[in-house]
Amino acid sequence: MQVYTYENHVMKDPLLPFIFYRQHIVSVCNHTPNWHTNMELLYCIGGEGFIRCGAMVTDFRPGDIFVVNPDVPHNICSNSEVRYRCLIVDNSFCIENGIPIDQLVFQSSIQDAALCKLFEAVAQAYEQKEPEDFRSVLNIRQAVLTLLTALCRDYATIGKKEDPSNEYVRKAISYIRQNMNTNIKLDEVSDYVGISKHHLSRLFKTYTGNSLIYTANLIRCTEARHLIEGGMRVCEAAVACGYDNLSYFTRIFRKYFQDNPSHFKI
Repeated sequence: MQVYTYENHVMKDPLLPFIFYRQHIVSVCNHTPNWHTNMELLYCIGGEGFIRCGAMVTDFRPGDIFVVNPDVPHNICSNSEVRYRCLIVDNSFCIENGIPIDQLVFQSSIQDAALCKLFEAVAQAYEQKEPEDFRSVLNIRQAVLTLLTALCRDYATIGKKEDPSNEYVRKAISYIRQNMNTNIKLDEVSDYVGISKHHLSRLFKTYTGNSLIYTANLIRCTEARHLIEGGMRVCEAAVACGYDNLSYFTRIFRKYFQDNPSHFKI
């Protein structure tokens, strides 16, 4: 099957092929699922939320570690606020250290105090990083490898298989993003994906929590917001995202962002 890309990670330092966020905060769930070829590790440090990953919805509370396997659509939500650390590891680092990332399936939701300490060791190594100090780089690499080693030893199995439903959802979202300047209809997306519209509707609700049309409008309105924030006139942004009727666009936009499009003008 073709892999439909969504998020491409840029690793700024070839010696540190990681993306690390010491604290990321989510207080709403007003975004579409994303996926990527690299594994992602999440460690909850405060608040409460939940993670929708593939067809699974899992509570996310302090002390929880969640592993997002490569190419699985996912997003993080909260009805209040959830705070977490995030580590994304480039596949190249896994391969060069003997981790067969393309063959492994990791347990998603983990409660393990020892693993949490290893995650904190990564955070500490980043805190102590000094510019132009090769020892700082080595400390980070060692901390990440130690975390991955424990994860592979205790929470990974050999035998990775593609879930066709993941592929259908990825393909549908990719189609929406590629055609966001049009008024997208369920029939045309299901034809492109190659399954019935009823099957696609059920999958989309299961994997994203929303209908396909809701998600299509969210993607288009989010793009319009970015265009407006970049200096484009509201009416031009509406047309660029497939909305010919400005009043209808404004009504849909308010549904997602609780404010008029003009509020986001620079």
